Amino acid sequence: MRYFYFTKRPIEHKQAGTLHKFWIPEGTPCVPVDNLPKSGFWVVGPWDDMGDEAESVMRNCGILLGADEVEENCMCAFCEGYR
Repeated sequence: MRYFYFTKRPIEHKQAGTLHKFWIPEGTPCVPVDNLPKSGFWVVGPWDDMGDEAESVMRNCGILLGADEVEENCMCAFCEGYR
């Protein structure tokens, strides 16, 4: 699957309702939220060096980011955003 949204920078994420805190690296793929009344992006993983806490949170709850933490990148070979 091709992803068109990626995290802008490394993000220190604190999961609400838990003591879990971990880093999400820059360039981690995300997908737009389509199953909640509010907007945002779900993080798609796993990523390199993903710890057990982050994997558990992503598998059980999901990692939701705001629009200000994600950027859209073109996937074509003619654009600078090619990955």
